[in-house]
Amino acid sequence: MGEIYAPGFVAGFVTGFIVAGFVGFIASRIWWHWGRVKAIRRPQTIKSNTDKTSCQVVIDGCKSLLLLVILITFILVGMLLCGSGSVFGWEEVLTFVRSVAQP
Repeated sequence: MGEIYAPGFVAGFVTGFIVAGFVGFIASRIWWHWGRVKAIRRPQTIKSNTDKTSCQVVIDGCKSLLLLVILITFILVGMLLCGSGSVFGWEEVLTFVRSVAQP
């Protein structure tokens, strides 16, 4: 009967407030980006002069996306190899890489 619930209530309230603020911030960022995604279907005013055609602009965008995917792939493979080297030992990882690279 003499239990004190105030510290638990305050801790729960503060934790809930912090979690709600974090979730609200993330949700607002998602909605902002979603608005930008949906903006491609609305007419837009472009105030930039360029010598490129619209097809060249799209091709340059695709090249940039492909370069980004290749770069991320190299980074992830490097992280995987470094992690494997620290767990299994560098000799085994180098042996594996040599066996895969050689025909």
